[in-house]
Amino acid sequence: MHRALRLAVLTGASTLALAFAGSGLAAYTPQFIVSHTPSNVSSASTTITIKQTRDDDATAKVTFYVPQGYTGVLGQAAGTKLGTVAAHVQATAISQDAILPINGDVIAASNADATVAAASLQCTGTGTHSAFWVLALEASGQKLSVPVFIDSTAGPEAAFAQFKLQVCLPPPATATFGAKLLDAALTLSNVITAPVSPGQYVWPAIFTPYSSSAGPINPVGTVQSRAVVRLPGQITLKGKITSKKKRTASFTGSVTENRTGVGGARVQLLIGTTVAFTATSKANGSYAFALKKKGKKGTTTFRARVTVPERSITAVGCALTVPNLPAAPAGCVSAIASPFTATSGAVRIKL
Repeated sequence: MHRALRLAVLTGASTLALAFAGSGLAAYTPQFIVSHTPSNVSSASTTITIKQTRDDDATAKVTFYVPQGYTGVLGQAAGTKLGTVAAHVQATAISQDAILPINGDVIAASNADATVAAASLQCTGTGTHSAFWVLALEASGQKLSVPVFIDSTAGPEAAFAQFKLQVCLPPPATATFGAKLLDAALTLSNVITAPVSPGQYVWPAIFTPYSSSAGPINPVGTVQSRAVVRLPGQITLKGKITSKKKRTASFTGSVTENRTGVGGARVQLLIGTTVAFTATSKANGSYAFALKKKGKKGTTTFRARVTVPERSITAVGCALTVPNLPAAPAGCVSAIASPFTATSGAVRIKL
């Protein structure tokens, strides 16, 4: 095992880099984003992202809840690669301006390894889980590992979640590089699969900070952040010839998520892979193009593409009802609607 699995999680014994150091320890508003590629029902690629600012407190523990409707494969053999990790930290021991990339893989693990079992007991209070993962990372030539504990839910949690993932981090005072998390993204392939039905799916995450750079944890500072996934994310395209003599055509379509229009989205009209025109969707998600063809006559293939960014919807998202979800002592501090990229089917016009 990598040496970071000697984590004394939440006790301060670790000396490894994903102890995300804090500065100021005066604020705590982490963000949580979930996206799928493609953004369709039954998508098998899931990216889980967390973000914090330089002013946020250091994180002691995060629990992510995967909502009902999702399915998952948790029985992979130890050593199996499940996905990738990409993160950035502020390396305060080097400089307040030093940003350090940390990348690696998500690897299936087992509690048969004594270090994994010990970390599990310290983080979650039990050595038994449905699955164990290790984030096998590297930063500035150092190999690092952070364990993740995964469970199928039971009891009250089963009312709102299919699975939960738990991660614990040691306090900042013991962090290599004086590292503080800026962002981290886990991309999983064929592990968590999106629901088969269109809808709005709320992923709650519970973040608990440290009370100081040396600990202990600060339970009353625990906050909730939500990722709101609206499936599917789509774009449609229709085209028609408006004048054969003038060689003109018009195109219309709509950008939607969970069958509801998305306004303000930047839409590209493609000829092959080349962006020919751009437009912005209206409040109801609709958009339109008109063009005049020049040059050689023939059939041209068009597609529309849209990239919708993540959007802050804290007031709306935090107000959504999630049955049996306990309130966080410090409340719900953020809700983010998931980003998505979509491409329409082909439209062929002969002019």
